[in-house]
Amino acid sequence: MRPQKEETRQIRILIADDHRILREGLGKLLETQPDLAVVGQANDGAQAYRLAMELQPDVLLLDARMPRVSGLETIRRLAKTQINTRIILLTSGVDTPVLVEAMRLGIHGVVLKQSAVQNLHASIRAVATGKYWMLSETVPDLEATLRTYTLKSFDRYTLQKNLDLTPHELEIVSAVLSGKDNEEIAEELSISELTLKRDLNIIFKKVGASNSMQLLLRLFRRSP
Repeated sequence: MRPQKEETRQIRILIADDHRILREGLGKLLETQPDLAVVGQANDGAQAYRLAMELQPDVLLLDARMPRVSGLETIRRLAKTQINTRIILLTSGVDTPVLVEAMRLGIHGVVLKQSAVQNLHASIRAVATGKYWMLSETVPDLEATLRTYTLKSFDRYTLQKNLDLTPHELEIVSAVLSGKDNEEIAEELSISELTLKRDLNIIFKKVGASNSMQLLLRLFRRSP
């Protein structure tokens, strides 16, 4: 008797967008993948919040701009709950203030609507495993804004105390927040790039990140 294959757990998805054609189109696109399951659809923020609390999906695809209750307000309300749903913001353009506030509230990804077909499957799988998804064209401006805010909000003592960083590791983090690349940081601290990479991996492990962007997001989320 052949052993039965273990079924892969599906990623449960809730789609929230006030445009019915786009919402249903995304649903059909996602359902072509055996590991993805659309469990609900919402046409505004209020319904998105209610269904998210009721269905507890793994991932919520949330339109940034919706009538009555906006996507940002929906994120704000969900952030006050104990829900474990990871949120991907769907947006038609890069609105930095909105993205910064959304990241601060805890979303895990941003997908431009015009590139949704190419990026949706990968973004959902990424955030479902705890990673962050930022399209390459959105990262530079957002990254600079996050760095600026985090540098202003964090004092070195609080950072060292909260994350158990050594003075040397704190110097590296400060350099990363300043926007310096590995070569510049290594030269500034008089260490090799190989040593820097080793030290960065230790820092990433302490903070719970896997790269510099995730480090920045972790620090940003801890800021006042």
